[in-house]
Amino acid sequence: MNNLWSKLAPRERRLAVGVAIALLFMLITTTAVRSIRSLNELDDSIDRIESDLRMYTELEARRLNVQQAYSVVAQQHSSEWTETEINNRLRQEIYRLARMKPDAPADTQQENLVEIPILRQGVLRNSGQGYREYRLNVNIPLTNLPALIEFLIRLQSSPQSLRIDGLEIARAPQSTAVSARLDVTRTVVDGVEGEQEPPAPQQAETWDGATIDRWKAEGCEIALSPDINGIAATGGCIKAVATAPGGSFSMSAGLDEPGTYEVEVEAVATGPARLEVKNETTGQLFDGSADIAGDSLAYRYKLQFEVPGSDEAGLTRIAVPHVTVADAGTQVFVDLVTLRKVAG
Repeated sequence: MNNLWSKLAPRERRLAVGVAIALLFMLITTTAVRSIRSLNELDDSIDRIESDLRMYTELEARRLNVQQAYSVVAQQHSSEWTETEINNRLRQEIYRLARMKPDAPADTQQENLVEIPILRQGVLRNSGQGYREYRLNVNIPLTNLPALIEFLIRLQSSPQSLRIDGLEIARAPQSTAVSARLDVTRTVVDGVEGEQEPPAPQQAETWDGATIDRWKAEGCEIALSPDINGIAATGGCIKAVATAPGGSFSMSAGLDEPGTYEVEVEAVATGPARLEVKNETTGQLFDGSADIAGDSLAYRYKLQFEVPGSDEAGLTRIAVPHVTVADAGTQVFVDLVTLRKVAG
C-alpha cells in the first residue's frame, strides 16, 4: 500500500484524498438524513399514541355518564309489552312533551307548548331482528313556528327512542301561524326485561351538573359550564377559576348517619389542585386527599372518609368535594359528584 501511495504523483494523491473525503461526507450525510427521518417518524408515533391515550382517558371519564344515560333509555323498553301498552306509553310521552314544562307534574291547568288533539291508534311493525317499531300520526293545529320547532326537538331528544319519519308544515299566505302533520315512530328494543334498574350501592348524594346553588367559593369564581375545557359535558359542569393562590370551592351536603362514605369525582384542571373532604361545622379536613392532575385531562378520583356523628339537627354538614387551587388563573372543571355510604 505504501509502495502504491509513493508511486502516485502529488496531483494523484490530492485527488485520492479528495475522493476519500467526498465518500466520507456522503456516508455521514446519508446516515444523518436517515437518523433524522427515523426521529421524525418516532415523534409522529409518540404524538399518535399521546392522542390515543388522551382520547381513551376522556372516554373512560365519560363512561359513568354514558352508563347512566343508557339506564334511563333501557327503562323505556321491554320485550313483554303489548301493542296497547306501547301505544299508551307513546301517547303519554307525546302529551308530556307538548306541555310547556314537560318535567313538571301533570296538571290539567298547565299551559301547553303546542295543542295535541286526540291521538288515534297507530301501527306496530315487528322487524324480526330484535326490535319493534310503532308509528303514530300526530296532527298539530295552528301554532307559532318556534313552539313547533321546540316540540320537534323534544321528540328527537326523548328517552323513548322516538324519530320523526314524516313532516308536513302548512301556513296561510297572510298568517304567521303554522299547522303540522307528522309521523312519529317509537323503536322498542327486545331483550330488556321489565323496567327495573339493577340494584345500586346505597347512595347518599349525587350532583350531575344541573345546578350551582349547593356550591360556594372563596378566592375562586364559579359558574355552570356546558363544556369541560372545550369538550361537551353531559348535563353541564362546574367551572372554577382561581382569583388568588390557594382559592377554594366546594359543594355542601348533609349526612344523617355515621359510617364510612366514598365520594367519586370527575374533574379536569389546568394547574395543580387538591381534592379533599371538609367538615363544615368544625372546619377540619377528613383523612384522605387526592392531587388533581394539572394536565387538562379528565380523571376520576375517589376518596373514602369516616363520619363520626351529627349535630343537633341530626345532620353532619360536609364540603364534598372541597377543592383547593394552588395558583391564580388555574381553571378546574367538576363534572359529576357521587357520594355513597359503603360501610357502617
